[in-house]
Amino acid sequence: MTVNRPGRYRLGTVGTPVPGAEIKLGDDGEVLARGPMIMRGYRKDPGKTAEAIDSDGWLHTGDIGSLDAEAAAAFAERHGLPVSIAELASNPIVRSAIQEGVDAANATLSRVEQIKKFTVVGEVWEPGGDYLTPTTKLKRKPIAAGYADSIDEMYR
Repeated sequence: MTVNRPGRYRLGTVGTPVPGAEIKLGDDGEVLARGPMIMRGYRKDPGKTAEAIDSDGWLHTGDIGSLDAEAAAAFAERHGLPVSIAELASNPIVRSAIQEGVDAANATLSRVEQIKKFTVVGEVWEPGGDYLTPTTKLKRKPIAAGYADSIDEMYR
């Protein structure tokens, strides 16, 4: 439904709608989606389908979020269950997916360029905050100081 495109990455969002997708917010802030890529319903379960997809064809995702002027969606919760970056960072499935990405990148790099160890941090770095400039460049000294323990742990 949405994607962060190369060169148009929007920090803190899941991106803008793909061609053919429509995204809007319901009255309660729930993210609603409609388009040809959305499921038509649950197989042999019209009751469950009616709960998920309204009469206008909008899929009620269960995600509470916000949209900006370009319809870049940022999700905050899932039906009252906060989405915690720290929980995601410690989730073994997320960790495995990140490792697969690192392995794929390493396969294209020389040995000295490869990522040997990494740490997934459990917080969002906001532009203009402690670790990023307003233009999202890394503030290396504050990062090194703020994550000294994690960095030391990687090299033990």
